[in-house]
Amino acid sequence: MTPETKAAESELTLAIEGMTCASCVRTVEGALEKVTGVSDASVNLANETARVRFAQGSVAVPELVKAVKAAGYGAREREAGSEERERVARLAELARTRRRLIVSLVLASAAMVVSMAPHVISGIEHADWRAYLLFALATPVQFYAGWPFYRTALAAARHRQTNMSTLVVVGTTAAYGVSVAATFVPSVFFAARLEPHQFLYYETSAVIIALVLLGRYLEARDAYERLEKLKPGDLQVLIALARIWSEVLEIDPVGVTDSFFDLGGDFLRAAQIVSRVIKQFQLQIPLELLFQSPTIAAMAAVITENQLNQPGAKQLESILDGLESMSDEEAQRRLNEVTSTIAKK
Repeated sequence: MTPETKAAESELTLAIEGMTCASCVRTVEGALEKVTGVSDASVNLANETARVRFAQGSVAVPELVKAVKAAGYGAREREAGSEERERVARLAELARTRRRLIVSLVLASAAMVVSMAPHVISGIEHADWRAYLLFALATPVQFYAGWPFYRTALAAARHRQTNMSTLVVVGTTAAYGVSVAATFVPSVFFAARLEPHQFLYYETSAVIIALVLLGRYLEARDAYERLEKLKPGDLQVLIALARIWSEVLEIDPVGVTDSFFDLGGDFLRAAQIVSRVIKQFQLQIPLELLFQSPTIAAMAAVITENQLNQPGAKQLESILDGLESMSDEEAQRRLNEVTSTIAKK
């Protein structure tokens, strides 16, 4: 790419919602790269962002957002100083997931009780009302609580791709569909000399959706709490580490909680990562501390703690936190004291 081409390009960052796996990342990148004028799109699963490079003046932000939404994910422009807006958006998404989770857990639990009742109450499996009650309990779970899975699975299908939502949708829809058939057209089963009540799997589809939603909710809540605790410098450490791991392991993207060994890491690659990390962050710590950090998040914690424990680092951080309340003379004097202490050490 020539300097003239670079000068004629713009770059922006989008916040992406709804990604759960590497397949989601590829789908979003593919959707963005198909927009006319876009030269490159790079999606980061760890911090749920997409960096888009495009010819200056050729693409409007609404076009990019529309492309991502057409792929089944949420998107909005991420601007400097928009941290509060990002926090509110994450909280809103977390609240929506929590509502769907509560509905699914309550109804799936009730469906499970009704489904298991024949083991306690003999003959209840032949009651006509039982299938209809199970249908009433499972349907909101399937199409309200499970709607996010349908949305992302259908979007992936339009791009001839599959993702984790595809697995959930195929499995639960099959169980729900057979159950609906057994409920409303039992004659088909009688004609085949089958008992319709033996093909009621409503509780299966409902419980699967509830459990997957529970996992996604806990994951989203943990990610929100982790990001809330991050300082700007901590986030930069995570991004830098993700880039190093991705380049050494030749895997894109790498999640902050992905295990080094599960990603196919070995001693040689571990040594390469450690070497690059030490060079990147100018660390003076025992190598074993980094070798014992199996994830990016764990390694980032080691680096952050080490940076704070460097000679004078805590004193310097304390001074920087209190600069606004100090006079210029006092601030200069304190900084000189810490600098002198570091030099002696």
